[in-house]
Amino acid sequence: MTKLSITNLTNSPFDLEGGHRLPAMGSVTEHFSDDYAAALRLSPGVQVSEPAEDAELDALRAQAEELGIEVDGRWGAKRLETEIAKARKA
Repeated sequence: MTKLSITNLTNSPFDLEGGHRLPAMGSVTEHFSDDYAAALRLSPGVQVSEPAEDAELDALRAQAEELGIEVDGRWGAKRLETEIAKARKA
């Protein structure tokens, strides 16, 4: 499953996988199967992007793991930054 932000570039709403509805000229952020995500990326009627917050969190998690920190999946950006700062001081 891939979490994506989908923006409708048309004036018509349409249904997405999983019972989600994409409003006309609107956006949703949801998890989609990899096959469905690939199909969405090929559609000219939508703009597909990965949510920025997830990319930032993934980068912080990777940085923390490189420093030997056991990352809890519930931690947000602030907690990760705090733990990274502690590890660098040690």
